[in-house]
Amino acid sequence: MLTNNLLLPVFGALIFILFINVIRKSHFSIERSFLWVFVGGLILFITIMPKMIDEFSRWVGINYGPSVLFLCSILFLLYVIFRQEQMMTEMDEKIKLLVQSNAIMDNQVRELNDAL
Repeated sequence: MLTNNLLLPVFGALIFILFINVIRKSHFSIERSFLWVFVGGLILFITIMPKMIDEFSRWVGINYGPSVLFLCSILFLLYVIFRQEQMMTEMDEKIKLLVQSNAIMDNQVRELNDAL
């Protein structure tokens, strides 16, 4: 029992520190940085107080605590996928505009070369 009480918080702290180090060294946007710091903090909190999962599940009305954890994980992954799809759509639009402006500039350069 002592191993579980000590091992889980150490594991949670390592995950949190890993997230912080990756965020510091990478070029994450502010929004994504806050998201992953929140996730790391949540993992740390859950590993320090694992009974809170059962309390939260009773509050929500679900009898089995790990089901709530699984449900929250699925909802989080759906949110991440949704945000990535949004960002991909925005990037597709920007790429389309860049290709169009590049084609216009190429045409203008060709016309100038023909004029000379």
